[in-house]
Amino acid sequence: MLVDLHQKLFEEIGRAGSRRAEFDVLLLFLPDSWEACFQQPDFDLHDYLKAYCAPMNVPIQIITEAALRRKCRANVMWGLSLAIFTKANGIPWKLTGLSKEEAFVGISYAMKSGPLGTDYQTCCSQVFDPDGTGFQFVAYDVRDFEKDRRENPYLSYTEMHSVMSRGLEIYQRGHGGRSPKKVTVHKNTPFREQEALGAIDAFNQNTEVELVQIVRGVSWTFIKYALGSTTADAYPVDRGTILPISPNEALFWTQGSVRGVHTGGDNKNVYKEGALKPVPSPVLLRRFSGEGGWFETCAGIMGLTKMDWNNNTLYKKLPVTLEYSHRFAKIIHWNPNLVDELYDFRNFM
Repeated sequence: MLVDLHQKLFEEIGRAGSRRAEFDVLLLFLPDSWEACFQQPDFDLHDYLKAYCAPMNVPIQIITEAALRRKCRANVMWGLSLAIFTKANGIPWKLTGLSKEEAFVGISYAMKSGPLGTDYQTCCSQVFDPDGTGFQFVAYDVRDFEKDRRENPYLSYTEMHSVMSRGLEIYQRGHGGRSPKKVTVHKNTPFREQEALGAIDAFNQNTEVELVQIVRGVSWTFIKYALGSTTADAYPVDRGTILPISPNEALFWTQGSVRGVHTGGDNKNVYKEGALKPVPSPVLLRRFSGEGGWFETCAGIMGLTKMDWNNNTLYKKLPVTLEYSHRFAKIIHWNPNLVDELYDFRNFM
């Protein structure tokens, strides 16, 4: 049944793709009777469809019958309208306060099996600019790397240089041939020396290169040690709080109390995770390259936590540089042919 459903869906999507000029977004309704085929061990229908529709340049909006039954109708319709508007090449919002000559790159990794049965990584990277016009995905096959005991890959100088050079090429193609004044690269593992050198050398001396590791799961033992003696407050810590703990490390609260968005008045706090997570936890930032204090670094991360156009919540814990690169890494697992081609991120939403 699962194979038959996939085949039928692709046949219909292929027919619609032959009339691509007649529509912006293809809506795909999945009834409850098909629910058994949505997710199975080692299978996700959403990712599978995205992986094979992206090369056809057919943005699809999947609508399940269960989603339409959710209690808050306004939330359902807002999320659906936001997704359709974005996939039809709309830009729902932009970042403010960041330089338009700064680019952001996120790196993640996907494990694949080679023809000889050996495993290798595909490096996923995307280039952003603050006005919301540069959201693109590109994946590379990488062969020259080392793995740590947790199977995390670390690229050689040559591989990282190649990845960053391709990112620069993509940026220049969309910006009249000029280079960005600053590039910030995010990943969730440390930058080893050869990776850092490869990234820095890919850009000329007029481009500042900032390399930042963002660690999501920080233990409370570590946080307590960093905070020392503190006094309890009636509200969670403010979103955007920065606590430097060494010259190259800082705790940064991307979750926390927010003012100015409460329906009861601007003086009231909103903490959106309150029901599930009463105490917000920070991310740990480690900077391997870059100059100055933490304000600009954190301002960029703060803004990028609000740039997930596929999510209608107030913010996410991680910036879209990491959210999207991780999402892309999951999707290319289903279609190895996505490697070395440039894709608009809308095809993977």
